[in-house]
Amino acid sequence: MRVTRRARILAFGGLILVFAVALVLLRPVAAPLSDAEYVAIAKDTPQSYGTAGVGTVGHLTAAYVAQKAHLKLTHIPYNGPMLGDILSGVLDFGSLTASTVMGGIDGGGLRALVVGTDKRLSKYPDLPTFKELGFDISPIAWMALSGPAGMSRELQASLSKQFSEILARPKVKAILQQELIEPIAMSPQELTAFVQSDIKTWAPIIDAVGLRK
Repeated sequence: MRVTRRARILAFGGLILVFAVALVLLRPVAAPLSDAEYVAIAKDTPQSYGTAGVGTVGHLTAAYVAQKAHLKLTHIPYNGPMLGDILSGVLDFGSLTASTVMGGIDGGGLRALVVGTDKRLSKYPDLPTFKELGFDISPIAWMALSGPAGMSRELQASLSKQFSEILARPKVKAILQQELIEPIAMSPQELTAFVQSDIKTWAPIIDAVGLRK
C-alpha cells in the first residue's frame, strides 16, 4: 500500500521549526573564467557540482536551475567535506548552505553566485537571490523538532513553548545569526502548514528532474 504525503506528515506530531538557513550556489574564485563564461560553457560542456547528497535541497536546487537554464551539470554527491575540492577546482560549482560556505566566501576563496533568501542578505548586498535571476524558488535547509503522532495538544503546546523560549534567548539568537542561520519559532499547527507548503513547492521539482522512485 502506497503511503500518501499527507499520511507521512500526520505520522509525526510537529513541535517547532527550529531554524532555516539559505542555500548558496558558488564557485572557486581562483577559476580563470567569469561567471558569465562559466554559464555559457555549462550550456554545452558538462560542469560538475557538489552537494551534501542525493535528494538534498542543494541537489534539487541545482538540478532545477540546470533544467530551467538549460545547463549541463553533473551531480557529485559527497558524504563528507567538499569545500577543499571546490577551492582547488576539482568541482566547478557547489550547492550548499550559507552557514557551511561562509568562511570560504569571507576568506576570499569562494565566490557566491546566488542565495536562496527572499531578499538580499545585508552581509552580502551584492549577492542576488534566485528570484532576482528568474528562478521561482527560495531554497532553504531547515530543521524541525517533532514527536510521535497522537501527542496531546497540551503536551505539544507545552514543549513548543519551551523550545520557543530557548530560541528567543539573545545569546542563542546571536550565535545562530552569526552563522547566517535564522531561528524561527512556529506553533505545531504552523509547522504542519509549513511542511505541507514545502512539499507542495518541491514535489513538482522532484518529478521534473526525475528523482521520484
